[in-house]
Amino acid sequence: VNMSFGFGVQGVSVPISPSDAAEAVFNEAYARGIVLVGASGNSSTPWVGYPAAYQSVIAVGATDDADALATFSQWGDDQEVTAPGVSNLASYLVGQGQSTTLTVPTDNNRELDAIPLEFAGLTRKQGLSTDAVYANFGTAADYAAANCAGKTAVVMRGGPTFAQKAEEAMNAGCVALIIHNHTPGNFNGTLGAATTSDGRAWIPVVSITIDDGLYLKDQIAARPTRTNLLNVAGNLAVLSGTSMASPHAAGVAALILSKNPGLTPDQVRAVLRTSGVDLGAPGWDPMFGYGRVNARNAVLQTP
Repeated sequence: VNMSFGFGVQGVSVPISPSDAAEAVFNEAYARGIVLVGASGNSSTPWVGYPAAYQSVIAVGATDDADALATFSQWGDDQEVTAPGVSNLASYLVGQGQSTTLTVPTDNNRELDAIPLEFAGLTRKQGLSTDAVYANFGTAADYAAANCAGKTAVVMRGGPTFAQKAEEAMNAGCVALIIHNHTPGNFNGTLGAATTSDGRAWIPVVSITIDDGLYLKDQIAARPTRTNLLNVAGNLAVLSGTSMASPHAAGVAALILSKNPGLTPDQVRAVLRTSGVDLGAPGWDPMFGYGRVNARNAVLQTP
């Protein structure tokens, strides 16, 4: 059972269990052979929230794509394992998510990993195909120098806020904006509000990795470059949280049980603990627990 939720009273320095009755229910489920997996919480505190903090529940913290503990992830004495929980593509309420793709038609339709910023505008169903220009940090002067009107601008993260970059792009006539990271990996971003400061609807704005950004920069410098951006309503969303990490660990537990359905919850936990990728201090530590789950290792180590 995966439990991507939390409850209880937040103490000054430690969480407070909501009730003995709640703990008894989880203990009974565990005793009947149910593996319980819970999200550690997203308050950045040095203690794990409930129900993950119960002894019968496997507490799961969140890591990012660099195998660092996510800045929001709770941690502490009850942390058992960690799992990917930053910028996860997940199923979402039907029609209330977004479906996003970014390709480069001038380079054999190479596909780049794009994440829409919160409140970003949508494209038509066939996408938005335009010439691309590189506009440094996305200031008004950068857009003016790049001659952005009717084109998609590619800019670097840093300097102006995401909203400022997008609003200046719109002022310059850009029809879409791609913001590449300045550190490894991609990122989630927000434009802060449903409209610009003067009430206009946002243009489509997506984030990409630094590697993809520098690739686009080189392409634009070498030859005329077009991008095709699709950002439409869909059934997926990019989400972050220990609630996204916990299902990864529950899924690995399910793989362990699929190989040996006769294992007890204690035995499943033992495999999870010994098969993970050890992060942080050697062995168990309060940040990463026994490490980041590893599905392949877990299956191989299942008796």
